[in-house]
Amino acid sequence: SIDNNLEPTLEYLTNRLQLTDKQLSKMVLTCPRLLGCSIECNLEPTWEYLTDRLQLDEKQLLKMVMTFPPMLGYSIDNNLEPTLEYLTNRLQLTDKQLSKMVLTCPRLLGCSIECNLEPTWEYLTDRLQLDEKQLLKMVMTFPPMLGYSIDNNLE
Repeated sequence: SIDNNLEPTLEYLTNRLQLTDKQLSKMVLTCPRLLGCSIECNLEPTWEYLTDRLQLDEKQLLKMVMTFPPMLGYSIDNNLEPTLEYLTNRLQLTDKQLSKMVLTCPRLLGCSIECNLEPTWEYLTDRLQLDEKQLLKMVMTFPPMLGYSIDNNLE
């Protein structure tokens, strides 16, 4: 019902994220499925997790969420943590580098490790004949590159 589900979610998004009506409208238009997310099971735990894990302040996280609203509905265990762990371990990132990368390109949180991130990393390594340090420098300069489709963007 509107009173039990929809209104509390809209109020949460407005108050917790300190959104203007215009920002709220943009967020819901971009990602209507957020209205079906549980505040207690999805929205608040994800907000807290990303704040703690990426060591972000509220303003930084709000910018990320406004850029890529679906992240608030992602599962911490099935999506966010595996992706952040992959980026940290595979690219040998410091916490600061990880935060910078995700702040620059929040859409990376929506990329599949198996279908996007790892194949793109391997393709760039092989195709450009770069060592891992050179590739890391390139990716840190332009993080969206990791989310590119090999077939549509890189070949």
